[in-house]
Amino acid sequence: MGRRAARRRLPPRPSPRPPRRLTTGEAVWSVGYQASTYTGYSIDQPYALMQWNGRAWTEWRLPQQAHVLYKVDAASARDVWTVGVRRLGESYAGHFDGSTWTAHAPWPAPAGTSGLLDVAATGGGRAVFVGHDGGRPLVVAGGSGQFGRGAVPGTEWLNGVLRAVSRTADAGVFAAGERYVADAPYPEPMIAQRVGGVWRVAPLPSIPSARLTTSRGPRRSGGAEPCRPPGSASPP
Repeated sequence: MGRRAARRRLPPRPSPRPPRRLTTGEAVWSVGYQASTYTGYSIDQPYALMQWNGRAWTEWRLPQQAHVLYKVDAASARDVWTVGVRRLGESYAGHFDGSTWTAHAPWPAPAGTSGLLDVAATGGGRAVFVGHDGGRPLVVAGGSGQFGRGAVPGTEWLNGVLRAVSRTADAGVFAAGERYVADAPYPEPMIAQRVGGVWRVAPLPSIPSARLTTSRGPRRSGGAEPCRPPGSASPP
């Protein structure tokens, strides 16, 4: 009689895992504007300010005559800055501390004489803003109601504008735009950078008629944790 084959026991099957949520778990902000020409009627608050909290998008409202928002940047979920203009054209900035937005006037110049176009949140409730002032490149830095013009040697009599700014993981700040040199009818690219706490104009190749519109770099070191919304859990 033949030997009966031993019954092979299969290893237990793992319990099915719940489906992953379609979320990064990180706070994301987006800004812009609502144009009244699209709707045919006047909009009292034409800016748009949206937050992704890891599960859904929500709309926020800002205090004190925010009109149009250009850019937004976050150092953490509890340290977010946005920049734009007020109803009459003066520069506007808003800061979010994780629960509340507060309004600021980082460069209180008359409307039409200057403008702040971008912001980089540098941590500790502070930020760097860039733009133009009377045809000159403009850098403004500060926080908590205390702001001042950043001194960038070589720009005192320069005709130009800074359109974008970003920070890096090693606390560097880089601002990009354009300048006009020697009465030329066309601009050349310009980068002002703050490395080691000192601003300077970077030497660049001459590229006639070039305007730099974006400046981005690594935001955190390889081992750093992402900035998550207050009270959120790590994604599964």
